[in-house]
Amino acid sequence: MTKVFSSDNENLHVVRIQRSEGKLSTELDGETVILDTQTGGYSSLDSIGTIIWNVLEQPVLVKNIIDKILSEYEVEQEECRQDVLDFLADLHDRGLVTVRID
Repeated sequence: MTKVFSSDNENLHVVRIQRSEGKLSTELDGETVILDTQTGGYSSLDSIGTIIWNVLEQPVLVKNIIDKILSEYEVEQEECRQDVLDFLADLHDRGLVTVRID
């Protein structure tokens, strides 16, 4: 699954990602705290992570997440792409999101 989040993956237009079940979250001062109800573990997200987490409420194409961040922040496209992919890979590794390839 790590290959899905590789920066050289040209198929991001068919990769959908969403929050995993059993995760409770709340937003506090622009940041998000997530409780994994299965493991009892906590995670926290900064303001940009919170934007992405909110988008992940419904299945969304990875490409659309990258496009959203590009539209809201002044950042180079390749830097944004890599940062978003790294962030999503981290969420996936922690079991917070699920991935589906259409």
